Amino acid sequence: MLGDRNSDADLAALRDGQWDATVDVNAYLPRQVRALAGVLDGRGGHQLFISTVSVYRTPVAPGFREDAPVHELPEPFAEELTPETYGGLKVACERAVMALHGADSTVIRPTYPRVPAGDRRHDAGRSRPGARARGRAAGRLGEPQAVKVVNPACDHPGR
Repeated sequence: MLGDRNSDADLAALRDGQWDATVDVNAYLPRQVRALAGVLDGRGGHQLFISTVSVYRTPVAPGFREDAPVHELPEPFAEELTPETYGGLKVACERAVMALHGADSTVIRPTYPRVPAGDRRHDAGRSRPGARARGRAAGRLGEPQAVKVVNPACDHPGR
């Protein structure tokens, strides 16, 4: 299926059918999480939400865990995606996923998405013109990668 998650008409295509799992890779606003949950109406199976390590307030200590402080937006917050609101909006999305799906949800916080070389659309405006990357942003396929996992059904999240 191909569609615009911000279009009610496109989301309507999901009103029929049943799925074992739903993987949400691009919700940036809590209303997007709620709209998808509403149209699936419990037929989406286990909910896997791809968040970001950018939810954490910086600086974070080496070896930090998923209970490290996260960005908080003041209530009520405007759902406007900017470099300043990105982390806080992703926190709000995570909370919406867990509130809507509870133990039938998993949130992961990868450090860097894998995208084609040169594709910077995932930055959500975070890169500065003229900025240069230092080192390697992500390992090669097949190399071990650190991933933070938050699972409300697990007694020890992230293990």
